[in-house]
Amino acid sequence: MDAVIRTPDDPARYRVFAGDQYMKIRVTDVAYDDTVLEGPAPLR
Repeated sequence: MDAVIRTPDDPARYRVFAGDQYMKIRVTDVAYDDTVLEGPAPLR
């Protein structure tokens, strides 16, 4: 991972960057039902 950025509209959503790819993920701290919302996909 090169960078992880929290989205401003939802504190549980993050954008994860690694090399020339990214993913959008949702992380929970209680229910352990983390999900991949989008990706991995190449940066445009």
